[in-house]
Amino acid sequence: MNAASPSVESLFSVDETGVLKAPQFTREELDEAMRTRNDVPLVDFAVTVVLILVPPIALYVYPSIWVGLVGVVVNIHIFNRCAQIVHGSDHNALFANKKFDRLVGRFAGYFLGYQSQGHKETHDQHHLFLNSEKDADRVWCEPEAEVSSMVRGWLKDLFLVSAGHRFLQYIPNRAARPGVSGPKPSLARLAKSFAPIIAIQAMLILAYVIAARFDLAHGIGYYLLVYIAPLFILYPMQIRLRSNVEHAFLPGYRCVTAQDRRVVRSVRSNWLERSIIAPLRGEYHYEHHLVSRMPYYNAPRVREMLQKKGVSIPLANGYAYFVWRKWRMERVMDRQAGSP
Repeated sequence: MNAASPSVESLFSVDETGVLKAPQFTREELDEAMRTRNDVPLVDFAVTVVLILVPPIALYVYPSIWVGLVGVVVNIHIFNRCAQIVHGSDHNALFANKKFDRLVGRFAGYFLGYQSQGHKETHDQHHLFLNSEKDADRVWCEPEAEVSSMVRGWLKDLFLVSAGHRFLQYIPNRAARPGVSGPKPSLARLAKSFAPIIAIQAMLILAYVIAARFDLAHGIGYYLLVYIAPLFILYPMQIRLRSNVEHAFLPGYRCVTAQDRRVVRSVRSNWLERSIIAPLRGEYHYEHHLVSRMPYYNAPRVREMLQKKGVSIPLANGYAYFVWRKWRMERVMDRQAGSP
């Protein structure tokens, strides 16, 4: 492990360091890894759209606080499904039919309240400047920081600071974004580009108003509490959790070269974490950074290829468990540093 204290290995394996090391793929292997299809993403998107209707239908059938709380969890799952679909579209790695690729990517972004083009521009910076000062995802994870930085970040999430930052990041053609040139969009053009988002959100409001049996005030209340509050607060909080597990440096880790900053992990998650935090193969993050144009549904096959080559894939043992171990190790190292 790169310059890490031996005691770190009592809680973390060497493999979990996670420095990205690209193996040699044959042309045939890369073609197989990047082969797209239409049926799987189309079914996944259709299921996502159907799931969006589940919370309002459930509230219509049985309006209660408990049904609303279950609806919040379902919506966070939906947000992550939509994000994975947008993510695949970012990399042109969703459908074999590229018209579907762009169209479905856009619609998935509308449910999250942003335009997929703005997300793509920001996400490209993440891949290009991974874990550096120019990484756009530093809003979610400062890889060199301790777990306490994540707690401070959660406070920002709670008070909508992160949601506002994300909204500004995802405005397309932002001239201030590193590596992105061009004029800032005019207000008229910006308003026009957000029209589809407003239309989709209006349809969602209607669904929740129907769930409240056409009581407008209660319907909007359902929408704000079950959909918007999770989207603006809880969803950013779990993005922060996931990003720290996928990219944070282990305690005691030191970067000697630029390559050392390129830390990426996949996650050996349990069924609950996969269901809520990482649906649609979201836990295969190391494999994605190795082959960024890999469709998410090919991730298990890419892992098989890597294992056959003898590649040791960095695997964190669960999202919450990884953070707990990191916090615990930081406390151990703090005590050791303070010992005479």
